Amino acid sequence: LHVSADYLRPELSKDCRDIFLSAKKKGISTSLDANWESAQYWEESSFDVLAAVDVFFLNESEAMTISGSDDLTVALELLSSYVNTVVIKRGHSGCIARQDSTSAQVDGLPIVPVDIVGVGSGFNAGFIAKYLMGCSLNICLNFGNLCGAYSTQKSGGIAAFQDQSSFKQFLETYSTEESRVS
Repeated sequence: LHVSADYLRPELSKDCRDIFLSAKKKGISTSLDANWESAQYWEESSFDVLAAVDVFFLNESEAMTISGSDDLTVALELLSSYVNTVVIKRGHSGCIARQDSTSAQVDGLPIVPVDIVGVGSGFNAGFIAKYLMGCSLNICLNFGNLCGAYSTQKSGGIAAFQDQSSFKQFLETYSTEESRVS
């Protein structure tokens, strides 16, 4: 179950937590993407939602706003005390994450974007796909990075993925040994 927190206001956080808890009781993996709008409304009670989240996705600004720290490493550490896996997307700089006591960082790819709409969602989809396969944190980050970068190659959030042969070529061009898992 993946929820984009566009509408996660403090008054809705209890309902969202209950939905996540119900999903977890049924063995369903859960993930939450902070989104900037919700980061502005984040309150102490909003952290309760994270107790039922497996993977928490944020960008740098969201991580620093929600954690209250202007140091990204400190923000990652603080957020990791609430949720098992925290992923911070850094745009062209790649991404960093922490899962349990394991930390990983992946550099951005040397591409020229056509349109960045949907890059976060593309990243999340790639990460989650590998996460659900039981892959390592590093493989999840690498594949998320590849999918996010590929989503920028055409206008619109998902248009690039309609051409599977181009996607396979992109993967062949930019994949590293750490990201090659079928």
